[in-house]
Amino acid sequence: MDSTKEPSDLPTFQSAKTTHELVPETLTASRSFYHPTERPNSAEPKAVLPRAQVVAALKISVYEGFSAQTFVTLTGGVFLPAFALALGANNFYIGALAAIPFFANLFQLAGAFFVEKYGWRKKFCIITSSLQRLSWAPAVILFLLFAPESKSAALGVLLAFMIVTHALAAMAGVAWLSWMTDVVPEGIRGRYFGLRNAVISIATSLSTFAGGWFLERQQGRLSAFGILFLIASAAGAVCTVLLIKQPEPPKLRPLGQDRFFHLYLEPFRQPNFRRLLRFSMLWQFGIYFASPFFVVYMLTELGMSYALTAIYAVIAAVFDLVGMRVWGHVSDHTGNKPVITISAAAAATLPWIWLSTTSNAFSFYWLIPLLHIAGGFFWAGYNLCSTNIMFRLAPRDRNSIYFGAWAACNGLAACAGSLLGGVLGRWAAHHEIQLIFFSLAGLKTVFLLAGVLRVAAVFLLRPIREPQGMRTWQAIRVLRDVKSWPLILSDHRVFVSENGSTQAAPERGPEESLWPLFGRRKKPGKSGLKKKQE
Repeated sequence: MDSTKEPSDLPTFQSAKTTHELVPETLTASRSFYHPTERPNSAEPKAVLPRAQVVAALKISVYEGFSAQTFVTLTGGVFLPAFALALGANNFYIGALAAIPFFANLFQLAGAFFVEKYGWRKKFCIITSSLQRLSWAPAVILFLLFAPESKSAALGVLLAFMIVTHALAAMAGVAWLSWMTDVVPEGIRGRYFGLRNAVISIATSLSTFAGGWFLERQQGRLSAFGILFLIASAAGAVCTVLLIKQPEPPKLRPLGQDRFFHLYLEPFRQPNFRRLLRFSMLWQFGIYFASPFFVVYMLTELGMSYALTAIYAVIAAVFDLVGMRVWGHVSDHTGNKPVITISAAAAATLPWIWLSTTSNAFSFYWLIPLLHIAGGFFWAGYNLCSTNIMFRLAPRDRNSIYFGAWAACNGLAACAGSLLGGVLGRWAAHHEIQLIFFSLAGLKTVFLLAGVLRVAAVFLLRPIREPQGMRTWQAIRVLRDVKSWPLILSDHRVFVSENGSTQAAPERGPEESLWPLFGRRKKPGKSGLKKKQE
């Protein structure tokens, strides 16, 4: 049974002698780290779970992330575009296929309705995600029976099937986000999702490498794709079992219907949310204007094999794993906005570097691997903190409405980017553009414009304000200081003093006692800094 007792924001100790032995019986996800002169808002509602259930939920979600990413990689990643190409798809179809997940994000508004109206989160997430993942097994069997007769009809059926499954995934996603907001304490959120995303990167690496090797052995036969999709559905069944076992904090009071529809517009009345949304929509448009076509470019215009393409994806996933650990610690110390700014600025330049790639040994074995290394590392920072900043900005009692509005708007922008990128890619395949110093043809034209859009989006980050986060220039000052890195990669909170020096937080809160999640955890109240001073 979930505890309904609501503990105070700061733990009460019986005596100084036993301070280091006491651990609160319940933890609240709403408590965040703050400067000693600040105090959290005591009126903010809290979702309470017994400490043992918090630990169990955090661990189960890590395991669930591994199996979920195996499903996502095998039914998407490099395999879905390759499968469409095997059926004779053109660039416009690839762009439409890539746009479907983002168009389906509109269904997150429907998911937000069920979460806020009825308080469903765990039940709704399990039902919708299970339908999405397990439906691949019967669909693949039917597809393999009838696809060889008409590949053009098979492409149409594939589009319809992807729309349905991604709509289910979108509705499950908003419930999962609301669920995890109450499960993961804010003080360790960056490190926790850094760990979970690192495990996801391992799953991506293993499944991409194994799937690419298998397709190469089978010479890209349709039946080989079918086997991969069936394995993905089995991984989805594992996800369902783990979600059933994961504890859920009690949902806050459901909203009345009249108030709920009125609150649909609430996120757009918040100036800070609008500023963040303006950046994100232009950024998503610029990202998905080109990202669906990098795999297509390597397979068609550069003539790479499935295996080599999969190896590059594994390289990116490995450095995504490294980036998740680094950026997870950095974001817990500096905030999310500085990490988003730094990683987005670096990622914005990558499409322009792709313009210099050609079908030669230098590009194949040096330049393209370096692009995947940089992409994996910097995209880890952006992907981690773009989600965490929404966790921080959305009010806890109606966060699913913010998540739904965020996903719907970004989904429309990404969908439009994918479709327009596909149109331009199809046109550019038969035309050449003459510029001042060089000429472009094919998908490189798409990459050039994508870089321009991304750089323009980075300038929209400046007016965004993040509660309890450093300014970007402060974070850069901290990261430039070599002496601050041991603190950043440790479990100590970093502050910047008025003279620009860095220092650790004076104590470890009850949330910090959960970390590290796997292995020996330190007791609250006895940080390494205190021991050193003693």
